[in-house]
Amino acid sequence: MELIKLLAESGVLAIILVIAGWLFVFKNSRALARQSEINTLAAAIEKTLQEVADENYKFWKDVSSDEDHLAKSRIFSSYIEYRCNIAEKKIILLFDKSKDCLNPAVEKSEFVLESIKLLAKIRDRSTINSERTDLTHDKYARISAINHLTLKLASEITKFLSVRFQPFSDWKWPENY
Repeated sequence: MELIKLLAESGVLAIILVIAGWLFVFKNSRALARQSEINTLAAAIEKTLQEVADENYKFWKDVSSDEDHLAKSRIFSSYIEYRCNIAEKKIILLFDKSKDCLNPAVEKSEFVLESIKLLAKIRDRSTINSERTDLTHDKYARISAINHLTLKLASEITKFLSVRFQPFSDWKWPENY
């Protein structure tokens, strides 16, 4: 008790408390910034997925057998490939930024693998036979399948983020680890 009194009278205790408070605020602000960055990345991925779904709708609803169709299908395939590549890179970045946490379920998550598989399905369903209108029978089924896959991928992202930011009391021991 005498030591605390001596530290308080000399001002050292105040300096120690200020440094401890500053460290706490610094760590907390970094954690909040990381959470904000992760949420922004997730929103960007979801926006890219929405763009892919919208572009699929526009392309497949107006499929025709005119001479310009081959050029349109190549441009469409290029656009879908580009957007899916962007989404894939952002998914990997999202995982890399998210794994710096205490929850071991994040590190063991199959999020990247499952997300890339879904992106591959989106690529395939979007572009397969896009240049051959005679092989495309049901445009509605194709648009619905692509919308379903993009929603499924958005759900995977949401599920991963909920695991990443869940409180310690919600961690599932031992089945997730």
